[in-house]
Amino acid sequence: MVAWVGVLALCASNYAIADESVEGFLERYEAALDHGNVAEIARLYENPDPTRDRKLRVYFENVVAEYNAEIENLQIIARDSSDSLRIRFDRRDRFTDRETGKRIEKSASHERLLRKRDGFWKFAKQR
Repeated sequence: MVAWVGVLALCASNYAIADESVEGFLERYEAALDHGNVAEIARLYENPDPTRDRKLRVYFENVVAEYNAEIENLQIIARDSSDSLRIRFDRRDRFTDRETGKRIEKSASHERLLRKRDGFWKFAKQR
C-alpha cells in the first residue's frame, strides 16, 4: 500500500510540475539565486548565454557569500497567449561582500517576458 501511495504522489507531483505556475517558476528562480546554482539559473532562460553564466559563476564564487533573494509583489502585466506573458516583480537581494565583509541589501523592480516551453516557464528575450 505504501509503495502505491509513493507512486501516486510522484505522478501527482510530476503532473503539477508539467504545468508550472508563474509563482512556482519564481520560487525556483529564488532558490537558484539563494544557492548560487548557476546551472539551474541557466535552465530558467529560454536562450543559453555562456557569458552570463560565466559572470554569475564568478559573482557567486568570488564576490558574494550568504546570498539571499526575496521575490515579491508579482504582477501579471499582459498575457500575450497561454504560453507567453509579461510580469513585473520586486527582488530584494541580501548578501555579504567577500572583500569587505559587509552585509549588503539591494532592491530592484524587474519587468520580464516569460514563455512556457514543455510546461515550464522560461525568461525570454524582450521584443
